[in-house]
Amino acid sequence: MTLALYGHPFASFVWKPLIALYERDVRFEFRMVDPDHPENQARMAALSPTGQFPALIDGDNEITESNAVIEYLDLFHGNGTPMVPEDPREALEARMMADVFDDYVHAPMQRIVGNALRGEDERDPRGVADARAQLDRCYAWLEPRLQAREWAACGRFTIADCAAAPALFYADWVHPIPQRHAALAAYRARLLSRSSVARVVDEARPYRSFFPLGAPDRD
Repeated sequence: MTLALYGHPFASFVWKPLIALYERDVRFEFRMVDPDHPENQARMAALSPTGQFPALIDGDNEITESNAVIEYLDLFHGNGTPMVPEDPREALEARMMADVFDDYVHAPMQRIVGNALRGEDERDPRGVADARAQLDRCYAWLEPRLQAREWAACGRFTIADCAAAPALFYADWVHPIPQRHAALAAYRARLLSRSSVARVVDEARPYRSFFPLGAPDRD
């Protein structure tokens, strides 16, 4: 039975399993979740506690949350190098860095974007300022750790990089990486030049008008 991934090509957390699928050359069917596909919206609402994508369907198995989807693929699909290293020490490092990108880059970026989607009388300037401060702290934390690394963890492309790609792609749009963080900026550029990441960027390109802050004319 064909794997089915529910999501939207412009959704940042959907990029993570898409990158893993492309990295490991796994065949799957993409099921668009948008108003033009109400059946997929209804299915997604049943799959996730909040109705948020992505979700993976594999026969009777239903997997939600992007990191869980990636680990599931490692266990059951594809012949490429697993995104979570088999060595438990390396796996710990890869998962830790994935959490850093999810919690301290991706999450504050989404708070800034989410605020822009609100009505003027519902916006939260203090929350946006706090999110920008958190991004600044995380950028500064990441900079020295990436100066001698090609990838985020374990000396190779892992789940950490699957998390970093969408997080840094969109974070740099809403809160640009300062020039003083040259290693972090170079890492983002390496991510965007990797074929699996470039593919998800291109697939999302037709939807850039959806970006509430205005997509910059780059990337």
